[in-house]
Amino acid sequence: MNDQNMKQWLEGLEKGSMTANDDLRLDELLSAPSQQLVKNAVANLPEYTVNLQWRSKLNERIGAMAPIKRRISYALVGARALAGLGIACLVMVAYLGKAPSSGRAGTSRAPSTDLAVALLTEHRQSVASSEIAVTGIADGESDKSAVSSNSPSWKETDLETL
Repeated sequence: MNDQNMKQWLEGLEKGSMTANDDLRLDELLSAPSQQLVKNAVANLPEYTVNLQWRSKLNERIGAMAPIKRRISYALVGARALAGLGIACLVMVAYLGKAPSSGRAGTSRAPSTDLAVALLTEHRQSVASSEIAVTGIADGESDKSAVSSNSPSWKETDLETL
């Protein structure tokens, strides 16, 4: 049987279409001397079980690698956030530093003296208005004779509202 026929025959076996003839042919192929050599070589291999101490060390090494990836990702997120903040600041500086448009070419900000005068005027008006509109009763303005210290003027129902 040549290689091409062998490939077709094996593909047929993989698909599940195996006849009694195919079963006999497969037994012959597996009984070949080359297959017997492989069978003996595999059978003579020492049985190897994984050492638990080795597995533990491997797990520790793998575990030690995981936080590095997390730290790198946190650093990457932080760098991206800082880059975004930097770009936003640059845009704001560019916007605020922009020259005024041609329609508003003669305008400028008010001098600091005008601002000081406006603040002083506002303060004086505030003081004058607080002198006119009193917030409450001052000391000595209440009539103390109306309230007796021995008999309170409130009742039991007043306590229930609290």
